[in-house]
Amino acid sequence: MGVKWGIMGTAGICHWGTIPGMLKSKNSELYAIAGRSQEKVDAYMKEFGIQKDTLDMMLFLADPEVQAVYIPLPNHIHCEWVIKALEAKKAPYAYLHSQYVQSLKMDVRSGIIGDIDFIDTAFITQGYKEDIRLHKEFGGGAMYDLGCYCTTLILSLVDSDVETVHASGLNFASGARASFTVVSVYNNYALEFDQFNACIMNGEKPLITEEFSLKICV
Repeated sequence: MGVKWGIMGTAGICHWGTIPGMLKSKNSELYAIAGRSQEKVDAYMKEFGIQKDTLDMMLFLADPEVQAVYIPLPNHIHCEWVIKALEAKKAPYAYLHSQYVQSLKMDVRSGIIGDIDFIDTAFITQGYKEDIRLHKEFGGGAMYDLGCYCTTLILSLVDSDVETVHASGLNFASGARASFTVVSVYNNYALEFDQFNACIMNGEKPLITEEFSLKICV
C-alpha cells in the first residue's frame, strides 16, 4: 500500500491534475476529501471512488488514516492550513520535494550543463474570467498565484544571494497582476521569469530544456 492521501478542497486542479496523478502512482492511495460544498465533494467521491468525505477540515485532519494532505485552497489561507496539517502530524505535499524536482536539482548540481549563467522560467495559465485567482487580497494574479513557483524553483536550483531585481507588469481591474516579468541577478546569475510550463537553463555546455509539469503527483 502507498501513502494514504487526503485532499483539502475541491479546486479544479484536483480534477484534471492531482487526483489522476495520484491514481496513476504506485506509491499513493486516495483516501479522503474535504470541502465546503457537499455537492462538489459528492461528485469527487462518485467519480474517483474516494472512501471518505467531510465538510469539517479539522475533523478531516483528525482522521488517523490520513497520512499526507494536498491543499488546493486559495493562496491566502495556504499557510494557515499547512501549519494545522503539520500540527496534526500530516505531511503536506510540497512540489519542491517531489522526485522530479529533486532529480532536476541533482542534475544541475552535478555539472551536467556546466556552470549556470542564465535561467529563464515561465508559467502561463488561462481561465481567469471569474476566478478567485483574480483577487489580489486572496493571493491571486500572475505574481502571487503563478510567479511564486518560478521564484521558488530558481531559488532551489541556485545557491546565491540576490543582488538586483527589475520587475514590470500589467494589472487586472481587481489589482491582481495580469502579467508579470522579473529579471533578477544573483551574484553571477541572470535569472528571468514571466508565466508557462518550462525551465530553460543555459550553461557553459549546450543548452538543455527541462519540461516542467506538475500534473502527475509522485
